[in-house]
Amino acid sequence: QAVCGIALGFATGWEITLIVCSCIPLIGIGTKLTSTDGLSTQVQTMYAQAGAVAEEVFASIRTVSAFGQEQREVDRYNSHLGLARDAGQKVGSRLALSAAIKFGAMFLCSGMAIYVGGVLISNEVFNASTQLVYQGSDIYVILSACLMSGMAIGQIGPNVQAFVEGATAL
Repeated sequence: QAVCGIALGFATGWEITLIVCSCIPLIGIGTKLTSTDGLSTQVQTMYAQAGAVAEEVFASIRTVSAFGQEQREVDRYNSHLGLARDAGQKVGSRLALSAAIKFGAMFLCSGMAIYVGGVLISNEVFNASTQLVYQGSDIYVILSACLMSGMAIGQIGPNVQAFVEGATAL
C-alpha cells in the first residue's frame, strides 16, 4: 500500500508528490506511536491487582472488620488504584502526543499540497504526467494516495516484527 500510493502520486504529478512526501516520515512516526500494545496491558494488570485486593477483602470481610482493619484495606486498594491511574495517564499522554504529531503532519501536508496545487492551477502549469494543465482532481489523488502511504508505513512495524520472529524461529 505504501509503495503503490507513492507510485500513484508520482504518476499523477511529481511536483506535489515531492512536497507531500516530505511529511510522510512524521505521519509514519505518529501512526507508529499510537499503538499502545505494552502500555495498555500494564494498566489492565494494575487494575487486576486492585480487583484482587478487593476480592480478597470481600472474601474475608468478617476477619477484616473483627480486627478493625477496614481503613488499612481501603488504603491498600487505593494505592493499587493510584498506580493504575498514573499508568493510564501515561498512556493517555502518549496517545495525545502521537495523535498530535500524526494529525498535525497530515494537516500541514494537506495545506502545503493545496496551496502549491492552487498556485499550479492558477498559473496553468502543464502536468507532464497527464498531458494536461493541473486540475483539482490531480491534487486530491496525490494527497490521498500519499497520506494513506504515510499511515501504511507507520503500521508496518508489527508485520515486520512478526516476520523477523518467524524467521528466527526457523
